[in-house]
Amino acid sequence: MTLRLFNKFVLYVTLVLSFYAWLELYLNASTFWLPIGLFLFIATQSIVFKKRTVSNIFSGRHTLNYFTVLTVIFSLFVLYSSSIYGLALILFKLPIYDKSYFIFPYVITILIIAGSLIDST
Repeated sequence: MTLRLFNKFVLYVTLVLSFYAWLELYLNASTFWLPIGLFLFIATQSIVFKKRTVSNIFSGRHTLNYFTVLTVIFSLFVLYSSSIYGLALILFKLPIYDKSYFIFPYVITILIIAGSLIDST
């Protein structure tokens, strides 16, 4: 029970970090904000409403089941990448001159986020 609660907490923190990175990309007028936003929408749907809702979005006669699975996996990879980028943006904006102290907690956080995303698939 507590492990599942921790996993949900990490997933929601990951979503917040990803949306922060998406907002920074949008404000910096990067061209990546649009596809990342699209895949973040799909990843949010798969995390909050489970995979069946995402498969209902792509349901139809001519869609293939593995296309839906690949889309969800790729959107979770985009979520992972953007959350790492958002965490790095937050760490670089902190007013601390020696940022080498953050490397070990940063790597541990990356592994925790990866584990929770793997568990959510």
